[in-house]
Amino acid sequence: MRLSELVLYSLFIFLFVLWSCAFAENLCECDEGRNYPEVRPLISMLKEKSDRIRTIQMDLTLITEKNEYVTEPLSNINFSFIMSENNYVLIYTRPAKEVILDNSKKEGNIADTDRPQNPLESWLINRYKEKQKNNKPLIYYDFYTEYNYFYNNKYAVYSIFSKGEEQKVEARKLIDIETPPIFIFEDPRIFVGKGGIKDAGIKNREDKSLSLIEFLEKEGMYCYKGENEYRKIWHMSRLEDNFQLEMEFHIDSHDNLLKVKEVMRPFWRFGNTEIKEIEEILGKKVSCDYPEKVIHEIIFSDFHPDWDIPLKMEKLAYDYILPDNKKSDWESIYQKYEQGKLSYPKFIGYYHLFFQPIVKKRVFILINKESLKINEPIDESIFISPVKPPEETLKETEKQSRSPWYRRYTGVIFVGGCIAFTLILMFLTRRYLGWGV
Repeated sequence: MRLSELVLYSLFIFLFVLWSCAFAENLCECDEGRNYPEVRPLISMLKEKSDRIRTIQMDLTLITEKNEYVTEPLSNINFSFIMSENNYVLIYTRPAKEVILDNSKKEGNIADTDRPQNPLESWLINRYKEKQKNNKPLIYYDFYTEYNYFYNNKYAVYSIFSKGEEQKVEARKLIDIETPPIFIFEDPRIFVGKGGIKDAGIKNREDKSLSLIEFLEKEGMYCYKGENEYRKIWHMSRLEDNFQLEMEFHIDSHDNLLKVKEVMRPFWRFGNTEIKEIEEILGKKVSCDYPEKVIHEIIFSDFHPDWDIPLKMEKLAYDYILPDNKKSDWESIYQKYEQGKLSYPKFIGYYHLFFQPIVKKRVFILINKESLKINEPIDESIFISPVKPPEETLKETEKQSRSPWYRRYTGVIFVGGCIAFTLILMFLTRRYLGWGV
C-alpha cells in the first residue's frame, strides 16, 4: 500500500471514529434505550432497594408552606403509617373545622326498594331515622380522625368526629381494587419507591396509582446522563388514553434517589422541522434539557444510615404565570394561533419564552426517625377495618328482618308466652288456692 493511500485510509478511520463518538455522545445525552449499559442496572438497583423493604412502621408529619397561591386550609398534620407488602393502614388527625364536607352525602335516605316489608323492619328503619335526627352537626366536634385500610385488594375508610368523650363514626363503602389508591394528601409509600404518582394522567385517580418503579419499568424512551454530582435517567412512557408522561430521576454516587421531576420538553414532542421553528422563537438551541416545563419536583434528603431511606421529602408544585408587560403581546400571539396564522411549534416557543415558573405549593413530609421500624413482624389483623359501613349494617338488619316468621317474632312470642303463663297461673291459684280473694 502506498504511503498516500495509507494516509488517506488512516484519515478516513480517524474521521469515522470521531463521527461515531459524536454520534454516541449525542445518543448518550438524549436518546438511549433501556438497554444502554447504565440504564437497566440503575432501574434494577432501585427496584431491589424498594423490594427489600417488606414491612415498615413510621410516624410522619406533613407541613404545607403557606403562600399567596396556597388556598387549601391545611395545618400541620401528623400521620401514623403501617405497611406490610401490599397491605397498609394510615391514620391521621385534623381539626374538624378544616374538613371539607361532602354536601352530596345524604344520611338516612331510604330508597323505594328499601321500604319496610313488616312491622319489625318498619320499627328498625324508624329507629335508624331517629338516630340520624339526634346526630349533632359535624361543626360541633373538635377533631377529625380518618382511618385508611387496604387489605387483600379491598380498600375501606372510616372516620371519627370527636369532642372529648363524644364521638361520631362515619364509614365508607368497601372498594374492590387491584392497587392501593392515592391518598388525599401525600403518599408515604413514596419514601420506599412504592408510592403513587399523582396527576399522572390515570383514569379514576382515586382508585388507581402508579409507583415510581412501575413507571420506570414501563416501555418507552430512556435517556442516561452521568454528571459529577449525580446520574440522571429521563424516561417517557404513554399511559392510559395515550397520555405521555415524562419523568426524570436523579441518583447520587451512593445509589440514593435524590430527586424526581415530572417535566414536559419540546425536544421529545416535536420533529426536527418543528424544533427549528421553536429555536427561531427562543433564539437558542433546543436540547433534551431545554426548554422545559416542570410540573412537580420531589426532593429526598436526610437518608437513614442503615436503610438508605430518606427521612425528609420536599414536594414542589409549579404553575406558570404571564408577566404584566407581556400580556398584550401574548394576546396578539394567541389570536394569530387561533386564526391559523401561527404554527403550533412557534406557539409553544412563545409560551416558553413568555411564561415564568412559580412555586404554587410546597409540601414537606418528615419521618420521625425514632418511630421507624423496618421488616419487623406485623399481625395482619391490624389491616382489617373494625367498623362496617352503614350500608352493610343496614343490609344485615334487613336480612334479619326478612328471616322466617318465627325468627322475626321470637321476642313477641316469648313476651306473649310469659303473659299467658302469668294469667293462667293467676287463674289457677285464685280458683284452687283462694289467693287474691
